Amino acid sequence: MPNCDGKIIIFEDINEDIYKIDRMFTYIRMSKVLNNVVGLGFGKFFDPREKEKLELLENLIFDRFSEFNIPIISNLPVGHLTGNACLPYGYEGILNANTGKLSIN
Repeated sequence: MPNCDGKIIIFEDINEDIYKIDRMFTYIRMSKVLNNVVGLGFGKFFDPREKEKLELLENLIFDRFSEFNIPIISNLPVGHLTGNACLPYGYEGILNANTGKLSIN
């Protein structure tokens, strides 16, 4: 696992069961890899029409990561759904949870 200290970490997946996402989030949180990250972003995990799953995911993200007290944004336009953006690896970025935007420098 790369050193995540001082980094913004982006998660994305597609059509995975909520319980599997929960297991992945719980594992990575317990591994302490995220202890010194400066922000978390989450892409589009589900089709926007799957409102129940989207709500469950939002609650899961809050439950698993709110203790970090860092900017967290969900529903970023990244992943495997239509409208996905390319995220360059290793560039500096700014994650603004107040505006819901991720900017790459």
